[in-house]
Amino acid sequence: MIGEGSRPAYSKTTMKRIITSHSRPLHRALCTVLIGIAALWALPSNARAAAIDYTLTDVTANLIEYATQPPESDTLTGVFTFDPVTTDLLSANITVTGSTPYTGVYDVPSSATADSITVLGPTTVIGPYTLSIGFVGPLTSTSDPVSAVNLSLFEFSWGSVSVTGSAIPVPVPEPSPWSMVGVGGVALLGIMHRKKHRLLSGPAIPGGGRFRGHRRLRLMLGLR
Repeated sequence: MIGEGSRPAYSKTTMKRIITSHSRPLHRALCTVLIGIAALWALPSNARAAAIDYTLTDVTANLIEYATQPPESDTLTGVFTFDPVTTDLLSANITVTGSTPYTGVYDVPSSATADSITVLGPTTVIGPYTLSIGFVGPLTSTSDPVSAVNLSLFEFSWGSVSVTGSAIPVPVPEPSPWSMVGVGGVALLGIMHRKKHRLLSGPAIPGGGRFRGHRRLRLMLGLR
């Protein structure tokens, strides 16, 4: 039993054990959170999200089927999603309007290379219309001018003799340093709350039954 004017012999060792066992994990947790925030912030944008959404802006193509005919003008509008890492065309929704026979909505991804995409459109009895768009350079996170447009059905094809416009990436909001610090702070507070809960609801004190909260801490210090 604990006497009225005596301090239990285990109080100092118990408090020392609690302080040393809880300060080090918190220090390690804080370091881990800070290192994780720094690593995320150091990643380049294309490493965080490989797939990029593009918008076709001011794209107009003058196309011909035969060399002797005057060109017909078509306008291309819409969006597509492309992965520069794997060169996969993930989705597309492009509308062709104008005076060629191949107007309509092209929304079925077919194939892609680093600097071109091919999309299938309206279906006829002999197959779907095919739209191919070439770009000046490989598709990346920067604007890329359109270099060629081709519309085809089976062996019939209309190719561009001139083309204007670009594929412009849709801006992706970058996480700010303060938002990362906030997320790290919330994670650290959660860890600290868990440690505090363990401290206040730990095992029973020898000879004193199971006490919780400030009453248990007072008994550990030898106070009534």
